[in-house]
Amino acid sequence: MRDNHEYRIPYKQLGMEYLNICDYDSIGEDLILGAKCKFNNAIKISREWCKGSDIDSITHMLGISKTVVTGIYYKASDVAENFIRSNINEWQVGGPGAVVITFPQKYWLETLDVFDSDNREQIKFIKSHILQTVRTIVAPGSILVTPYNSILCSRKDFECLKSLYPTIVSIKDLTRHNNEKQNVFTNLASIWKTVLDVCEEAQFHNSFYIRQFVVGHMWRRRYGERAFEYFCIS
Repeated sequence: MRDNHEYRIPYKQLGMEYLNICDYDSIGEDLILGAKCKFNNAIKISREWCKGSDIDSITHMLGISKTVVTGIYYKASDVAENFIRSNINEWQVGGPGAVVITFPQKYWLETLDVFDSDNREQIKFIKSHILQTVRTIVAPGSILVTPYNSILCSRKDFECLKSLYPTIVSIKDLTRHNNEKQNVFTNLASIWKTVLDVCEEAQFHNSFYIRQFVVGHMWRRRYGERAFEYFCIS
C-alpha cells in the first residue's frame, strides 16, 4: 500500500491536463485495491469505463486479463453510483411546471427481469419500488405523465403521490389532443427513443452487468467529455 501523499498523475498522457490528486482516497482507493495491474493501468481502465469502451477492447489494448479489467469496471461503476446516490438532488429531473413522462408506453425497464403477473406480492413489491424511484428521481412540482392501465403501475397507482405532484395525467388523457397534424404516441416514441435504445442494449448483457451498464450511461450523459475528470473528484 502506498503512503497517502500528493500524487501527480500524468493525466495529460491520457488526454487530460495534469490534475493534482491530494490523498490516495480522492480517486477511490477502493478502485485500486485487489487490482492485479499497475496503478497507471488502473487509471487508464477507469478512464475507458468513463468513455464507455468495450471490455474486450481494453483487455487487448493493455494486454491485461479480462478478469482484472472487468473487476475495475465494476468498481468504477460502484464509485459513480455511490456519488450519484450521495448527491441525488443534483440528478433529479423535472421541477415545478416541467413535464416528466414516467414510463414509455408498452415498454418497461422492469421487463429486463422476469415477473409473475399472478404473484400479487411480487407485483406489490415492484409497484412500491417504482413509486419510490419516482419520488427519488423526479423533483416535486413536476407534471407526471403515466401509463393509463398497466399491471406494474398505472395512473391510479400514482395518486398516492399527489402531494408531491399535483398534476398527474395518463397517456390516454393526452390522446384527446390527437389531430391530423399530431399523434401522441408518435411524439412519445420520439421522446423515448434514446431510453428505449439503452433498454434494448441492456437486454444483451447478463443481469449482473446491467446495473453498471446503466450507471455508466447516466454518468456519460451527465458529464460528457468531462466524465473522467468528474470521476476523479467524485
